[in-house]
Amino acid sequence: MHDTAQQAWLRRVDDIVDDTLGTLIAGFLEAAPPGPAKAALAQELPALRLGRNMLCHASWRPGTRDNMWHPTCINTRGEGFVPTI
Repeated sequence: MHDTAQQAWLRRVDDIVDDTLGTLIAGFLEAAPPGPAKAALAQELPALRLGRNMLCHASWRPGTRDNMWHPTCINTRGEGFVPTI
């Protein structure tokens, strides 16, 4: 897959898989009282969301070394690639 097309596809997949969680995070932060804890969560939650999406939505495959696995993203046509994380 061409790098530009791959990046566009990754953005599309990211929008699809994390829309609900992103909406929940936004609603939570909107409802949370102001303060340092809210500011810290606003910084941390987006990165946690991305990690959660990789764990939950990637197709994990055995790696080239023993006991190593890597995520493989698969589109609806069964085409896959290993994302750089």
